[in-house]
Amino acid sequence: MVRLYLKRHAPRSTSLMIVTAALLVAVLTSAPPVRADDGSAWQATEAWSAQWEDRYSRWVAEDFGEDFFIKGRWAGISTDCADAVYAARIIFSYDNKLPFALSGTKERAAEWTNTTKDFASIKDPDSRVRAFIRRLNNRTWTGSLEKHTAPVVISRGSVRPGTLWLKPGHVEVVKSVSDTGVLELQGSWLPASIRQMITITTLGHAPKNMKTGFRRWLWPNETAPSVDADAGNYLLANEASETNSESNIDSFESSVQKALALQGSTERKGSRVQRLAYDFCRMAHARAEVVRLGREFMARGSQAASCMVPRDYHLYSTPSRDSNLRRVVWALGSEFDHNQIGFIRLLLAGCPMIEGAGYKIDASDFLVNLLKFNFSSDPHEPEAARFGTEAPQGICTMTY
Repeated sequence: MVRLYLKRHAPRSTSLMIVTAALLVAVLTSAPPVRADDGSAWQATEAWSAQWEDRYSRWVAEDFGEDFFIKGRWAGISTDCADAVYAARIIFSYDNKLPFALSGTKERAAEWTNTTKDFASIKDPDSRVRAFIRRLNNRTWTGSLEKHTAPVVISRGSVRPGTLWLKPGHVEVVKSVSDTGVLELQGSWLPASIRQMITITTLGHAPKNMKTGFRRWLWPNETAPSVDADAGNYLLANEASETNSESNIDSFESSVQKALALQGSTERKGSRVQRLAYDFCRMAHARAEVVRLGREFMARGSQAASCMVPRDYHLYSTPSRDSNLRRVVWALGSEFDHNQIGFIRLLLAGCPMIEGAGYKIDASDFLVNLLKFNFSSDPHEPEAARFGTEAPQGICTMTY
């Protein structure tokens, strides 16, 4: 009788505790077992799909900012332009348990996948992935992206955040596409360094074949699909021109912008000149960093008494960068019928002063020096000569 009474009249809280305990036991016994560390860079439990590419696109737009490698969890990763886009794809794959694998020789195939066991001795998961990134970035470059990506047609559905813009010797990732078809392109640059990336809106290149242009990442084990030449992005370039002249690049950029714009949306002239001025400012300051790194390299050890070998000269010289800056200047000047320099000085009034060892110059004055070819691309020259505030010294003969 006493037992029956207690069972019928037990407090409600006791019954709740019994039910809760039973549910907890059920959850614990039905939960999947925690995977043991198998020594791989990370273990993939998901698979790439159109839905995951949509998430990657949103991640690039919202989370992959200019300061991604200098602040937060992934701070301290050294990048050049190719390093930055490879590292972004690796980190997203790791965080979302997706596979990462690049095509390559049989010897390298095992090194270029998340299943590699080469970093098993590193116990911290993030540190293991950092080691994987360092190895891959030491063995890849802009030229290798041709094998690891595929061209896409120029349409609003294909060119979106996460799409790569590849040109000879440089790559950037699309951050956004405006209603008027203007692209924001984010990237790092040579030489590799721990730096804040920059975002610009000018393409600076007109593809002539399917090796450059807008591209997407290939999925692991995916063979690059064939692309209909009639839909190839390089056909928007002026086929009559044999070189990447300013007029040809401008024509290509206009065609791209028109193809990506929403119906009825066009960019106003005022908006265009402001963004071109912004591009010039960002690019000029990025050039100043390259110039500074070149001087620091020349000042180190025995290098101070010799000239650079071709590889180092390639890292610290700026001929391509200077040509791109001149193209932006050309595009800016084409927007005005008269007094171009006066208008451009007003546009650049908010650009911080460019300065370094032995020089200090206003952005608009450097623009004038570019027009007059009063500057040096040679990394052997003092910083002041690189920006045209003093004459070049002819320190080393440029033979390569």
